[in-house]
Amino acid sequence: MRKYDFSNTQTVKTDFESYFGVSFGQFYDGLMSVFSRSLKIDMFKFDDYLHKKHGQYENEGLSMNTAIIKYYGKPAKDFIESLI
Repeated sequence: MRKYDFSNTQTVKTDFESYFGVSFGQFYDGLMSVFSRSLKIDMFKFDDYLHKKHGQYENEGLSMNTAIIKYYGKPAKDFIESLI
């Protein structure tokens, strides 16, 4: 799985907005990014966003991963996994 270092910030911003239609900045986890030396997102904030946009997908038997695949596609799920 690909890891994005800080030199890839613009690529991550562009790809994130392309997949999800929102800014990467609102989900960026600065502290974890510094510790891991790669770009990371705050999964709690991202999960809140998914719930606001798609409702309680768990009630449909979906995990976060399967919800991302259902609404955005497998490449988007793989992209998110590279940021956690």
